[in-house]
Amino acid sequence: MITQHDLGKKWSKGPLPEAFSEGELRSCSGAKIKIPKEPPVIADKFGEPKFQTTGANYARLVAVYDTSTDALSAMTTIRKKVAGCPEEKEFPSKKLPNGKVTVSHLDKWSSSEETLDGWNHIRAVETVTYPTWVSIVNVRHLIIDFAQRGNVVFSSMYVQRLRPNKSSKELEEKAVELLEGQLGRFG
Repeated sequence: MITQHDLGKKWSKGPLPEAFSEGELRSCSGAKIKIPKEPPVIADKFGEPKFQTTGANYARLVAVYDTSTDALSAMTTIRKKVAGCPEEKEFPSKKLPNGKVTVSHLDKWSSSEETLDGWNHIRAVETVTYPTWVSIVNVRHLIIDFAQRGNVVFSSMYVQRLRPNKSSKELEEKAVELLEGQLGRFG
């Protein structure tokens, strides 16, 4: 497995994203994908020093099934959930019961599918734009990868907030580098 040292200097281990901590996968707009048949999973998350503002976060989950048929079935479930996500969805601000408020935002979602070194691979990219009054670094880019080969299902998330005029190309390239490095270590 890729270690925090492979990610870069000063990266540290952090708390799991909500979906991963519940043994689920992340989908569009904060939705979760329940992992079929509840296989054993390994999950962890790492963050750059400024991960809460402009630094990056990387999280991954590995599910090991008893059979490749079960893993392929899980990937079929993932594919259906990802394909069902709307390309664009606007969320208005709203008050929560605990006195807090969710801030309005616009989610944009795209996905693609390919075979990568023998792995079935789905990549989803979510861009969440918040109003500029929230922060001048108001665009969050989330790259989610799902991969399956044999009896293994792998998912990773690479996320970073950027200014609205910054391209996410470098971020997406880093996500590809991490995905290929991780899948390569599985053999």
